[in-house]
Amino acid sequence: MDSSYRVVGQYDVQSETNSSFAQNAIFCEIAGNGILLSLNYERFLSMRIGVRVGYGFLYQSSTIPLMFNFYSGSKYILELGIGLVLLPAWNNDFSFGGKGSLLISSTVGFKFDAPPNGGVFFRLSLTPFYDASRSQLRLKGGLSIGMAY
Repeated sequence: MDSSYRVVGQYDVQSETNSSFAQNAIFCEIAGNGILLSLNYERFLSMRIGVRVGYGFLYQSSTIPLMFNFYSGSKYILELGIGLVLLPAWNNDFSFGGKGSLLISSTVGFKFDAPPNGGVFFRLSLTPFYDASRSQLRLKGGLSIGMAY
């Protein structure tokens, strides 16, 4: 048996230490953690853990989503994430936060994944936001398309 595989039950599972999986992803997200429209980069630390940073376009200002994600599954993947969304001080159009806000965000998503070595993927997600300064919770959703490489 190839040393990059280990046996789990009756199935061969590719080792997460194997560097043959796609370690990067670039994607566009409508709504979701970037609030309106965002361009994102995600670095996969393993096949199951990723760290994401994005730049969101919000009317005449911007957002910066920073997320830590966990993935479970093989072809159709459950995504669970938590992070922060920065609304810089020059951002005054977003009524759910105002100037210089910091929102707590999370993700519960369903990802139609690319093959392990890269390709196109789609994601549908539920993205709740919490603004601690106003004690407000907002429930949003998002749709993503991107490329893993």
